[in-house]
Formats: sequence, C-alpha cells, structure tokens
Amino acid sequence: MSEIENAERPYPRPLSGAKVGRLPSALVPARTALVGRCVTLEPLDAARHAADLFEASHGSEAALRIWDYLPWGPWKSEAEFSNVVRQQTARQDQVYFAIRPAEGGKACGSDKLSRYSTGARVIEIGSIWFGLTLRHTRSATESMYLSLCDG
Repeated sequence: MSEIENAERPYPRPLSGAKVGRLPSALVPARTALVGRCVTLEPLDAARHAADLFEASHGSEAALRIWDYLPWGPWKSEAEFSNVVRQQTARQDQVYFAIRPAEGGKACGSDKLSRYSTGARVIEIGSIWFGLTLRHTRSATESMYLSLCDG
C-alpha cells in the first residue's frame, strides 16, 4: 500500500459516540505580550517597533525578499512604513504583534490575529513575516506556537 493510500485510511479506533457538550464562547485576543523562552510577541506599537521592523524588512536586498510573497510592501521610506504600522495598531478587529528576541534587541518580525469569532471559537493567524535573523530558527517556531496558544 502506498503512503498516500495509507494516509487516507481512517484511524482504526472506534469513535466513542459520546455527545460533546456545549463549549463556552472563546475570548477576544488580548493586546498583551506573549512571552516565551526565545521570543516575546509584543502588541505592535509604531513608536516602539516601526524603526526596528523597517530595518529588518528593508535593510538589505536579502531582507527585501520577504515582500516577494506578501500582497503589500515594500515601502519607499521608513515614514511611509511607520504610517502603515500606525494604521495596523489602530484596528480594533485585528491584533498585530512585533516579534522580539527574549533576551532583548530589535524587533525582527511580525504577525497578527484576525478574523476571530468567539462563538465559533476560531481565529486566523496571518500577515506573518520574519526578518533575516529570525528565519529558520527556534525563535520563529516559538513565535507561531505562542500565537497558537493565545489565539
């Protein structure tokens, strides 16, 4: 049997048949820091994060490559980028985060929680980008884990 055929077979454990009770509504995501061992996700603040994030995403030709796969950016200037960050932080229906190494240093990535429905208990994690120092690291993995745990 091929790997694909095996993957499509149902798990060989019988279902219990027990009814699932009504789950309580979820909470709206809070605008508070999410602290891990490697990184901290800080609620996005243009005054604190825009310069760091601009440098991480525009500081070199390699850094600019993140915008190849996102539907917005890059921006022509730090002022233009800061204006976008201010607009993001003003949104009430989305929570943006700056990703900073736990030991301090500059913010080097971003993500957001959006499209949440407390009744349906669903949330979307999106607008994710990692600067060069964050890509392919344990910190990048942990940042997604923190978003999942809080989201």
